[in-house]
Amino acid sequence: MPAVSNPSPELPNGWFNWIKPFFAIDNEYILNNCSLDGYLFLRFLRILAIICLVGVCLAWPVLLAVNGTGGSGLRELNMFTIGNVKSKGKYFAHAFVAWVFFGFVLYMICRECIYYINLRQAYLLSPNYSKRLSSRTVLFTSIPEPYLEEAKLRKIFGDSAKNIWIPKNTNVLRGMVEDREDLAARLEQAEIQLIKKANRARSNQLKQRPATPDSDSSASKRPSTVSRRESAQDDAEQGKADPDIQCSEHQVSPSESTTTEEKDPEIEYTHPYGLHPSLPDVRGSVAALWIPASDRPYHRPLINFGRRVDTIRWSRARMKVLNRDIWKIRKKYRNGDGVPLNSAFIEFDSQASAQAAFQILAHHQPMNMSPRYIGLRPEDIVWSALRIKWWEGIMRRFAMMAFIAVAVLFWSIPSAIVGMVSNIESLSNLTILLSWVRLLPSVIKGLLQGLLPAFALSWLMAIVPGILRGKKSAHAPFQGSLLLILINHSMRESCRGSIQRLGRAVCPKRILHLPTGASIPGNDTYISSRSCF
Repeated sequence: MPAVSNPSPELPNGWFNWIKPFFAIDNEYILNNCSLDGYLFLRFLRILAIICLVGVCLAWPVLLAVNGTGGSGLRELNMFTIGNVKSKGKYFAHAFVAWVFFGFVLYMICRECIYYINLRQAYLLSPNYSKRLSSRTVLFTSIPEPYLEEAKLRKIFGDSAKNIWIPKNTNVLRGMVEDREDLAARLEQAEIQLIKKANRARSNQLKQRPATPDSDSSASKRPSTVSRRESAQDDAEQGKADPDIQCSEHQVSPSESTTTEEKDPEIEYTHPYGLHPSLPDVRGSVAALWIPASDRPYHRPLINFGRRVDTIRWSRARMKVLNRDIWKIRKKYRNGDGVPLNSAFIEFDSQASAQAAFQILAHHQPMNMSPRYIGLRPEDIVWSALRIKWWEGIMRRFAMMAFIAVAVLFWSIPSAIVGMVSNIESLSNLTILLSWVRLLPSVIKGLLQGLLPAFALSWLMAIVPGILRGKKSAHAPFQGSLLLILINHSMRESCRGSIQRLGRAVCPKRILHLPTGASIPGNDTYISSRSCF
């Protein structure tokens, strides 16, 4: 692996001594080593942390004291909620804290908007960014087929277009490269497996028959007399080696190898891999000194109709074929052949021309030559998405919205179950099946109604981004996550209200005398327990 040209500063390995050096990293370093979007995302996380910290320092000293002395007689976490406030005059403290905190949030939003405008302008005009090729290159997608020619694109953008690259459809080449990578991984695993087997057999044989110093010295003094041609190596991979080479497939003792060497002492031989001359140079036959050919790694490929083949020899032969085919296809693409995709990279002579082309309307029909991107790096591009046409993009968007709508409907089921668990004490008063809940200690019931729902919803929400990222939609993950978060909280509160109404309908006399604040945890208690979790 090549060394990183400008690595990130190394942080201490302690538990807490890394915090100060981490926050001491300069913003210019992050901007120069990351993109503008990456830096703004990190700044967004920091702003959220600052808002939460200010909210805690502002609200907790005031509201916890006001709620704790409310006088309603609630206990545990419910004692610090607004439900414990009995005097109406104390509600002014909540209103005043809400005004101050909301004003601080608006101030931070306006401050960051102004900071973003100035930072973006300074970043785009900085020499470090303006000299990049990506700052002058614009990616146009959903280009109509008649405009997929360099001459027509130059006619649209004029003399300011310096270079134009129209990518080709490389699905066949990509598939062959992926097959070669899988084949290389299989060959590597087979080689490692063969080495382990041979080494294990060699170790066992040496333990059973330890070698003497005299035999080792005499074997090293004997000259190597075995000569084989390079063509025999290729034939051996295909199973066409001559009988002299095929004899290496069974276990060969040192005495047999030395006897063969003494037959022709006039020919000097050098092993191609720098090993001892007594070892045969047929590939893989070194392991044959210790294990039989039947113990070599094998598999049954479908293209060979499920017949057993040697994995190492088959993979090497297959690798030669793939390398030749990949070279031919790459040569064809370099000559300009291939089906063009519906996208084009256009390099302009200046950054101002690139920004003008990025912002103007390039085509009179809607959704054509749009969306456009500027300042992209090759690793930021999903190359398989460059073929998408404008109507296909609309269909994908509607399909993703339909998927989110269906997910919201089905996601309400586990959310409703979580809402019922948070009210399990009230349910135990309505049904005999849950009467055992009333026998549990108060600590266990508090965990069931407070910590367990927070943990369950946190786990459910952690699954949402992975599901939506799998659909590879540009904007659906954020919108879908917000929608599912709303469904989770609303279903919990709906279940709590439904349980109360159901209880009043089934046994009104019993439910009317229940202290609702003591039996059912409030929404603020739930949020507090989830924040603590």
